[in-house]
Amino acid sequence: MMVVCSAVRLALAAFGLAACVVASYGGQIAGVVVGADGAPLSRAWVMTCNGRIVQSGADGAFVIADLSNGGYALKAVFPGMADALLARLAVTSDVPVTCRLQMTPADTAVVCGSVTDAVTGKSLAAWFEARSGSAPIRWFDVAGQPYGGRTDVPAGVWHQSNRRFWTSGTFAFSAAPGRLRLTVQADGYAPATVERAVQAGRQESLTLVLKPLFDPAAAGWYKGDFHAHGVHGERLYDVNIPMIAFMLRAENYRWFYLSSEFNNDGVPVDAASAAVGESGSDLLLFLNAEYPKTAGGHVGSVGIGPPAKPRPYSRYANIEVIKADIVEQGGAAVPVHPLYGHMRSRELPFMLLGAPELICGFDFYTSWSASSEKTWSLFLNKGYRLCRTATSDAAFDLGRTPGTMGATFIRPACGQLSRASIVEAFKSGRTTISWNGVLLLFTVDGSDCGTVFPSGEAARNAVVTLHDTPGKKRVVTITRNGEVFKRMPVTVPESGMSEVRFDFSEREKAWYSA
Repeated sequence: MMVVCSAVRLALAAFGLAACVVASYGGQIAGVVVGADGAPLSRAWVMTCNGRIVQSGADGAFVIADLSNGGYALKAVFPGMADALLARLAVTSDVPVTCRLQMTPADTAVVCGSVTDAVTGKSLAAWFEARSGSAPIRWFDVAGQPYGGRTDVPAGVWHQSNRRFWTSGTFAFSAAPGRLRLTVQADGYAPATVERAVQAGRQESLTLVLKPLFDPAAAGWYKGDFHAHGVHGERLYDVNIPMIAFMLRAENYRWFYLSSEFNNDGVPVDAASAAVGESGSDLLLFLNAEYPKTAGGHVGSVGIGPPAKPRPYSRYANIEVIKADIVEQGGAAVPVHPLYGHMRSRELPFMLLGAPELICGFDFYTSWSASSEKTWSLFLNKGYRLCRTATSDAAFDLGRTPGTMGATFIRPACGQLSRASIVEAFKSGRTTISWNGVLLLFTVDGSDCGTVFPSGEAARNAVVTLHDTPGKKRVVTITRNGEVFKRMPVTVPESGMSEVRFDFSEREKAWYSA
């Protein structure tokens, strides 16, 4: 028997983004933008914290329609004016919100523009990091705070200094006069960097055209995560499902499980309905729970929602909960961050010894490490079939978004994403792990990871394909039963794709990974 596995150990790239699809709910924010003297401001940029953006008309009026129920911050930017901000607007389909944004003079410039595909001309959801002078340009949360930019967090409280700015394809922000540097990234595209000298009272328009390199979904691979928190508990930022879905699209997640809690914006909503409403052809958004989450270990899952009545650890072992509440309900279970921090050396080895059929994967968490690789290899050498996963442990309420951490790509057998096909991919081992957009694919005789071949004299053709940033120098390592089999240096060409081929035959019981 020969088994093929696939994984990514590299970082630092970006890959394929679909344009944002907004849930068609009936919420609406309408209003007017005026200057300090009350006169209307024409063509002011007005945006919500979930990425909707419009310009005011000649009379200063604007309308942002089809908003999901929830809390929103509203921001207006205009050359020579300080940003005007309204926070925590409660929007429901029953009562439209009307407001007035009054702006005051300031020495500011506005940078605006679009991100598009160089071949199709279509708008692209993307993210960028920009600096105006020495200060980063940040997005904003439901409370209107610069997202990831708090400086008043007490020592010992988990906080991520996130410098990303997300866009559905059209963007605008205020900048201080002087030098602006902006690097835009979209998964599957070559990143682009621009520098401009911006002047107070002026508007700088940018057309950011990105060269397409590779679309994982076109090849049947879909980026996702199943270990992420809407509200982890620190509550440093106000977030909700519409804002989270906007960020996920800009970071090119095609499927995503969001763990409870799901929002802290102060507006009561049915989270399950909100997730369905924010889903579309470019993103399937599901809800789950990091459950069981006990002193014995933390477990992630796909295929099931949050438990209606969690079983207490004092009465039920983790493996009992996994069996009854995950596997027997049609889901798949993967203990998360098993070798990291406070979860090190918990119940995972005992669960695999006692009930290997209940665990389908091994989580490499937020980065590849030699210890994780060796532990995973040890299990496979003992005959366990464990797919690799990488998870983000994202926590949106403390500034931690998943794109800064790990991701799990899956290849559904049917070619289509659904709750059932995600579970099937996990159980069949058709996963590969990635950080920062790099994607490494490994096939033997055209078959994907997770495939089992008969041992024998037959010659096999292996192809390892690396999708990465042009110009990067990498080393692709093939392992056999956890030991180095081949090691090949590559320099990523302008196409963003490097391919390594080799022939081999396998007469013994073995597994291979890249």
